[in-house]
Amino acid sequence: SAQEAPEEQSTRFPRPDDDQGRPQGDQGPPRPGPQGALRITALERDDCAGAASGHPYRLGRAFSLGRNKQYRLVYRRGQSFPGRSMVLIYMRDKALKVGFSVSAKVGGAVTRNRLRRWMHEDFRMLRPGLKPGKYVFAARSAAAHTGHRAMGEEMRRLLTRAALFKEEGR
Repeated sequence: SAQEAPEEQSTRFPRPDDDQGRPQGDQGPPRPGPQGALRITALERDDCAGAASGHPYRLGRAFSLGRNKQYRLVYRRGQSFPGRSMVLIYMRDKALKVGFSVSAKVGGAVTRNRLRRWMHEDFRMLRPGLKPGKYVFAARSAAAHTGHRAMGEEMRRLLTRAALFKEEGR
């Protein structure tokens, strides 16, 4: 009982996830890792937010319509401009705010998120020339079968029909 059992061959079977080709023994000095955490300054953080940077095409939280309460207000008091693949609802206000609505009737999550990204990008490019107010763009079922370029052209048509572009003299 105090004697040691004779040394046997390994009873461990290799598993499929074991790395059989890995060399054994000394691997040399370790590779250099990250040197330290990167710190974002307050100026860079404001630059990412968009509002404080002054960049004309950046859309940040400062332009977001925000909560459901704001959407309901615009739906209730705003003026509607329907199109084939989206509807623009506009309400006059001192600040420019925008919201994008894509119902589950339009499609699955991937489709809805793609349409929301497209509308966000198109509005971002048009924003510097727009009058202040609260905008809501609601996608229709036909938007699921419409391309990005056609969506952008329709957004521009709706804004033109609603006379929401700034005049050149202002």
